[in-house]
Amino acid sequence: MRPLCCVIPSKTDEYLEALLQSMERRQPGSADSCVVADDGLSSDLRRRWPTVSWVPLDPPFIFAKAVNRGIEVALRRHGDGAPVDILVLNDDTEMLTADWHRAARALLARPEAAGFGLVSLMIEGGVGNGDQRYRPLEGTDVVETAQALCFVCTVIRFEALQAVGRLDEDFWGYGYDDDDYSRRVRAAGWKMGVTNAGVVRHGMAGFSHSSSYLRYLGTDAWRRLFELNRRIYRAKWDEPRTASPAE
Repeated sequence: MRPLCCVIPSKTDEYLEALLQSMERRQPGSADSCVVADDGLSSDLRRRWPTVSWVPLDPPFIFAKAVNRGIEVALRRHGDGAPVDILVLNDDTEMLTADWHRAARALLARPEAAGFGLVSLMIEGGVGNGDQRYRPLEGTDVVETAQALCFVCTVIRFEALQAVGRLDEDFWGYGYDDDDYSRRVRAAGWKMGVTNAGVVRHGMAGFSHSSSYLRYLGTDAWRRLFELNRRIYRAKWDEPRTASPAE
């Protein structure tokens, strides 16, 4: 099985260590595959997790930029041109599935999953992906969805990444960048799906919806940010979005 590298954009280290601990608790050694792109986390956290690849970012924090820099490091770690699937994971999620890393890699390697460019892990805790919202899945199959996948916990297959490229950094802060990327992936001929080979809880920040970025920004700034990115998305695609933001 080829590598699955986790890229974690992080605006604050308030919840990040709890995420890394949950990954290690469910599958020891899995945090070693993580790349964290941040704009100034504490040096103590870096010292406690020396096997994690830490990628410093210049302000302002832009989710798409953080993901793209993390992808660059992940690909370099495994050699130029080597196939590496990328799992984008929010910094306030918690991994719930035992042996999750191996299970997700094994699923992606199955022939029937080869046509999926984006595959989201299941989300527990009030945020769902498109038409899979709150819908339980049986087994560990990939269930196709026509809706945009939120990058709370979504795998970008290496071949799709090569075909589509990186995230669009014109989106400010965070929001709508994952809708845009989902649309680009589908336009390139790839399917999108959801699997429970891995399940995460989103909302360690105490929210029933959204993420640690909301707490950092505050509600009013968060709303202004999403309105700005909604205008960018509509101008780019000349039509309204069809799914709720969930970063």
